[in-house]
Amino acid sequence: MNKRKLFLSLAIILFAMNIAAIVVFIVLTVLGKLDGHQGAIIALIIATSATALLFESAFNRYAAIRSSENSLALENAYSLGIANGFYNLYTFQKSAISLRRVRRYKNKKHYVVALSASNQALMQNKRRNDEVASLNANIAIAIEEYFNGRKDRRRWIYCFNHGTFLFYAIPVSREDLDAFIEKMEDIVYTIVTENDLHIWVHPTFGLAAAPLDQELFREIENATIALDVSERNFEAITVYDESFRTEVTVDERKEMMDGLRNEEFVVYYQAKYSLNTKAFISAEALVRWNSPKYGLLSPDKFVDKATSIGIIHEINKFVFRRVCEDLADAKRRGRRILPVSVNFSLYEFYSAKSIEWITKTLNDYKVDPSLIQIEITESISQANKFLSMSIIRKLQEMGIHVLMDDFGIGFSNLGNLRKIPFDGVKIDKSLIDNIATDSKAYEVVKALITVCKVSGMEVIAEGVTDKAQVELLRRAKCDTIQGFYYCRALPRQQYEKVLADNPFEQKEKGGDRK
Repeated sequence: MNKRKLFLSLAIILFAMNIAAIVVFIVLTVLGKLDGHQGAIIALIIATSATALLFESAFNRYAAIRSSENSLALENAYSLGIANGFYNLYTFQKSAISLRRVRRYKNKKHYVVALSASNQALMQNKRRNDEVASLNANIAIAIEEYFNGRKDRRRWIYCFNHGTFLFYAIPVSREDLDAFIEKMEDIVYTIVTENDLHIWVHPTFGLAAAPLDQELFREIENATIALDVSERNFEAITVYDESFRTEVTVDERKEMMDGLRNEEFVVYYQAKYSLNTKAFISAEALVRWNSPKYGLLSPDKFVDKATSIGIIHEINKFVFRRVCEDLADAKRRGRRILPVSVNFSLYEFYSAKSIEWITKTLNDYKVDPSLIQIEITESISQANKFLSMSIIRKLQEMGIHVLMDDFGIGFSNLGNLRKIPFDGVKIDKSLIDNIATDSKAYEVVKALITVCKVSGMEVIAEGVTDKAQVELLRRAKCDTIQGFYYCRALPRQQYEKVLADNPFEQKEKGGDRK
């Protein structure tokens, strides 16, 4: 028997007892049987009052439960589009607190995961609103079906709160948690396909550890903050970091906005050297902030703040325009020109009009698309596999090469090399650093190079700083080197001078380099 039926039964029984007591009192009074029984009268009055109070308490409890259930049903009907028993935030927190007290889970790792299926703001469009509600409702149903079939069901609690699905998880392992996140992605895309929804769908996740010595409300907040970072940067998964709580002051916001408006951001170029042709064959565009107040700043000094303010995407677009402008100017002046790679965030890559504005910018500056390369991380390519493959192919049809950046870290998966048609792969600096001193590190890099080349992709090693690394990469059949050994990131004029006169190309042509 559930609680609602229990309190209803109790209320009925107490009400019946109260009525019976009153009837007995009236009958005894009429029959004149109360003489000498004053104690019984007092006891009956007390009993009657007590039953009345108990009845009132039971009824209020029942009414509160019904009110809570009705509120939850109404909330679900409003936000999910379905009136079901899906937890709300209040019941989610109570259940999670109870789970945290279970002794056998004390030494396990606890997490809070926040999921948003579509970060597209609801617009004044009833059809769009209905489709978002339909999407969330179907996800809620799929989540309940998914957990109903799991043996570890008691380790998971979930709810829906203002457009966000929250999960409190005690997974068997971190791999189990990653598999769950991947499953949720598949669920979302399956729902979109089966229901023929025509809205922007991009499942994003915020992940936060939930140690038992911290307050639950803060851990939930951490996960939602991480989700917000994911949504603003169009990333698939963001793990919470304390730096996310670093507030940007009003002055800092104004300084950055003014910096963008006054073109204080500048583009540096780092040339890439081919071990096959023994020449510089391309370059990467890297942004710097030449602040009147702070001097020349590298990206690690301002990117996080620019992201918080919401202008990082404008900075990235500025870099693309400036590269096109510089290429056009170099051609006009008869300078040597190499293809230039530009980093795209998920926002620029998946923007509904990305191909359109790329094409327009190239046309405005009359730049050959083959002179442009676009670098994206693997997480960007995996955020929406079907859409990313379509965008990459369209870019390649235009003549633009697409490179996978930071390969070998994070969620890198060799299987993705076969699925996503990249033109080249950049092996992350963190893997290159120790190849000259650690044989295992070298063997890992060598294996990655082999796999990439089998897939027909150019292999670029990032962060190469000395001759020993170069020789090992040459031996491993790496194609291209990027790093301080051959060229630092330089302002445009210095970069052009290196292309016109440098010791590497000339001495390689004339004999062995000393």
